[in-house]
Amino acid sequence: MLSKSDSAVRNVTNLSETAVLNAVAGFEPDSNTLIFFKKGWQRKPSLRRPVQADGVYCLSKLEWLVHSLGHEMVHCIVHNACPKAREYDAYKTDNGHGPIFMRLNK
Repeated sequence: MLSKSDSAVRNVTNLSETAVLNAVAGFEPDSNTLIFFKKGWQRKPSLRRPVQADGVYCLSKLEWLVHSLGHEMVHCIVHNACPKAREYDAYKTDNGHGPIFMRLNK
């Protein structure tokens, strides 16, 4: 069950309850803020149990944090540098992971 603060997070990022419990970070376009979720960071990546993020295997929390920060910064860049793009369905596809985002997040 989601707590009150988790419900707010779900509203901010439009994620399902499962995604909120597994999410580590998000971008809030209305306030232009990167958000990191405490619950998502409870996993402990290692060589035996790496965390996979966007197809990249992270072996430490630092590596995972850097990758997550970069991912969310791409959302921020697209949102701020391409304001016209926000009007197109391609930008809105898959919660902001449309073709513009995918091209920049390589």
